Amino acid sequence: MIAGIAVPVEQYLRTAYDPDCEYIDGQVVERSAGEYPHSRLQGLLYAYFLRRRKPWNITPIIVQRVQVAPTTFLIPDIYVLSGPEPRTKIVTEPPLIWIEILSSEDRPVRVNRKVRKVIQFGAAYVWVIDPETLDSYVTTKNGEYDLADATLRIAESGIVAPLRGIDED
Repeated sequence: MIAGIAVPVEQYLRTAYDPDCEYIDGQVVERSAGEYPHSRLQGLLYAYFLRRRKPWNITPIIVQRVQVAPTTFLIPDIYVLSGPEPRTKIVTEPPLIWIEILSSEDRPVRVNRKVRKVIQFGAAYVWVIDPETLDSYVTTKNGEYDLADATLRIAESGIVAPLRGIDED
């Protein structure tokens, strides 16, 4: 699969890529599948949110195509919706939390561009995490801040998601 190949949106939507690719303004764009630290943290975080879905009234989703604009489909590592499961095959509603776990191939400019698109789409929180160091930051429509203690807290929902010790949960 060649990154940046132009195809109509209809073709993208009916094509299965392995690993799945994003679609940005008419271009199919490869995304890194990540290495073991990425995969491990992704699984741990997904399981953490999944176990708490009922008390927090959320639906965590893993590696899902999300239509963030008419000609843009992005794929988060983890997507956390408020409320029940989506009713469509392609998610089109903004999430409460969009989680990006960095891989060694990720470049800051590309990650920042994606974060901006996701915030413009209406995501309340975008959490970007380095799986090696657990350094992370959160972006909202009001700005960006580091998580010094590696714990995401969303007061209005009761969500508290720590990175350190998550494998002991």
